[in-house]
Parts: sequence; structure tokens; C-alpha cells
Amino acid sequence: MFNKKRISPKQSIKAELQKEIGSRCPFCRSEDVGHFEFHHIDGKSDNTVIDNLLMLCPQCHSKFTKGEWPLQEAKEKKLLFLKDIDFLKFQSNGGEFDYHCYSMQESDGRHPNDFSNGSILHLNVIDRYHFELKLKHDERMWVGQIVLEQRDYGILFFRYQGNNEFEFGRRECYLKQNYKGDFREDIIFMKPLTDLKDYGNELAKRITKMN
Repeated sequence: MFNKKRISPKQSIKAELQKEIGSRCPFCRSEDVGHFEFHHIDGKSDNTVIDNLLMLCPQCHSKFTKGEWPLQEAKEKKLLFLKDIDFLKFQSNGGEFDYHCYSMQESDGRHPNDFSNGSILHLNVIDRYHFELKLKHDERMWVGQIVLEQRDYGILFFRYQGNNEFEFGRRECYLKQNYKGDFREDIIFMKPLTDLKDYGNELAKRITKMN
């Protein structure tokens, strides 16, 4: 897991680690931070491998140094960032991708049905925080854009066209990656924010074989 390249926490490293957390404290989620501080995950200040460093706001850093929070929580948070490397590259590199859409089971609205509902979601990565989408199902279509508020959460603004009528709506979107053996699932979970009767929770998924 650990990068054995030893470093000194200089400005270039600080910029890299601050980029890792998206300029938000990974615990309190605050962006209003005057300066971020280096936290040594294992509690040893001489262990300066990059995977042992996490940028925190002074308030959250203080909770770890005072022993109010267990070191394990910082370790688990760092592991999440390491697992998300592929996801961040996907968000940043651009490209166009097709997803198959699944309606959710009526019993709970959270778990997808076993088979696609036939809709294809085309996603175009504009940059790390903006995605253009176009969903087609038979003669129906909607187009929109996801604007991320966090690394994996954002709002979808879309226009739906059907029967020569237009409707506008919004959905909460959660982006996620799952790893199953040699395959990776890229998932977009969409939850309505507007009261349109024919829209329920929906999940879009694409599967990629890992090299």
C-alpha cells in the first residue's frame, strides 16, 4: 500500500496533498480553512512517506494530536483517497462513456432491478466537476449537466422532452466505483429533487475490465 519514496513536507507536497482532499478538510468538510496542517497518520512525525500524510484543518488536526479521535480514523480516510485514484483520473481525463440504466426495485427504491430498463445514458466529461449527459429511451430523451459539489456528489439539471412537451427538473447524483474481481463498476445513482410523477430513483452503470 505505502509509497516508499521518502519526502519532506515542502510546498510541492502540500499542494499535492491539498489536491487529494479537494481543498476541503476530509473530516469537517470545511473549505474555509486559512491553512491546512500535515497530519502524520501513524502518529510518528519522522515517517514522512506521502501515504502517511493527510491534510487537515487545524481544529480536526488538534483532535487527533490530543487523542480525542483514534488514529485509525485518519488511516481509513487515507485509504479511501488511495482507492479513489482511478475515480479521480476518470473525472479529470475527459472522455465519453455509455451507461446502462436500471430502475430501482419498488420494494425499497434503493436496489436496482436485475435487468436494464432499456435507457442508455451518454456521459461526456467536461472537467473534474462538470459532466454533460444525454439519456435516451425509445422516443423519449432528456439532456442535462451534473455539477459536482463534492468529489462524488452533485446536482443534475436536466430538460426532459416527451410528447412534444418540455419539463425541467433536478436530481441528486452520487458517483461511485465498485471493484469486483477483474472488473470495475462505475455507477451514477440519481434521486429526484422535483415532483415529477414519472421519475423515481434510477441507477446508471458501466462495467470495465481492469488490465
